[in-house]
Amino acid sequence: MSGDVLFREARASDSDAIAEIFRNAGLAFRPEGLNATNGDFTHVCELQGAVVAALQSRLLDVEAELFDIAVDRSRLRQGIGGRLLSSWLEFLRERRVREVFLEVRESNAAAFAFYRKFGFAQIGRRPGYYSGPSEAALILRLKLPNV
Repeated sequence: MSGDVLFREARASDSDAIAEIFRNAGLAFRPEGLNATNGDFTHVCELQGAVVAALQSRLLDVEAELFDIAVDRSRLRQGIGGRLLSSWLEFLRERRVREVFLEVRESNAAAFAFYRKFGFAQIGRRPGYYSGPSEAALILRLKLPNV
């Protein structure tokens, strides 16, 4: 990956790029994460001045929930998603977050494997969590070391 890579909290001016990345990934953009005043955050990866990946989350005191992470189609398989997740986890450590939770479709073996590489472990299963088609969600948790 060439050029300068910047990981940062999203700004209102990023909303169109983020919305397109999420739309192309079949995900919903949560614009409330742009103001970060309600505990919702959006982080982005910027490459050569363009937003190429985004991550949406919520911080709840010492816990965090990862809603979605998506990478621009033209930048897939370049390690950007992993670098964005790593950067976000460091953001959480700085805020003394102790646990991170997320749900993933039971059939999404690639996503499950991706999160396991970062230390996430399955702690539960929610039948019928997803619709279109109906499918269970695997609940994953990552315990962050005390800072």
